[in-house]
Amino acid sequence: MSAIGRIFLVLNLILSALFLGWASQVLAKSDEYKGQLETAVAEHAEAQNKLDEDIRALQAQLTSSETNYLTAKNDRDTARNQAQALQEDLDALSAEKQALGQDVTTMSNNLGDINTTLASVAAAKDRAVEAAREASSQRDSAVKARMEAESARVDAEDSLDAANGMIAALETQLNSALAEASHFKTQLDTVVAEYNVPIGDVLDQPLVEATVLSVKNTDQFSMVALNVGSDDKVKKGMTFEIWQGGKYKGQVRVDSVTPAMCSALVTLAVDGASISEGDNASTRL
Repeated sequence: MSAIGRIFLVLNLILSALFLGWASQVLAKSDEYKGQLETAVAEHAEAQNKLDEDIRALQAQLTSSETNYLTAKNDRDTARNQAQALQEDLDALSAEKQALGQDVTTMSNNLGDINTTLASVAAAKDRAVEAAREASSQRDSAVKARMEAESARVDAEDSLDAANGMIAALETQLNSALAEASHFKTQLDTVVAEYNVPIGDVLDQPLVEATVLSVKNTDQFSMVALNVGSDDKVKKGMTFEIWQGGKYKGQVRVDSVTPAMCSALVTLAVDGASISEGDNASTRL
């Protein structure tokens, strides 16, 4: 073999050794890269799984947030509707409060009118008491006058006994007149004594017939309404006698008058005979 051939042979051997060395290094590197690739793939798969889990968690959070948003929105709408309903209720209560305020004002005015009426009734009661006292005084005066008349009659009878026949005739006439007067006086005294009726006041009044429309009783006084008024010549202070059938029930004194009716305070009430609607009334018995 020539020197050139040996050189080429040596070169081929050297190149083969170099190639084998390079190839072994490449294979080693390839195994290393393959291991790194497998590790990277495994890490990537693990990262992908974790990412998928994070995505699922975030998706769940998003779904929960949307649900919470819808719930909050519904709660907001409900609260808004409730607030509107409460405002309407508040407006209604305000209107009701204003109406109640007006009612209270009206009631206060009515109370003032009632107090005025009560004061008027109290004054009428005082007048009635005073009238009863005057009637009692008049009754005493009438009794005294009757006694004086009786004494005068006895004196007259003594004088007539000493007179002649003419005086006897006059005595007969006088006795007859006195008998009638005594009978009338007895009836008058019976009415005055039993009912305290001021007969003088009754006789001075015009004759007015009426009917009891209503009766109002309280702890302090009783009032009646009659169907006659100023158009019927009724005046404040006039008295009406009350009866039903043949039963006398008492007396009332007019306190206020309108054209068609009047109200009167009960000044005399007969025990066991209460005045009621429909009873008859007259200024004279």
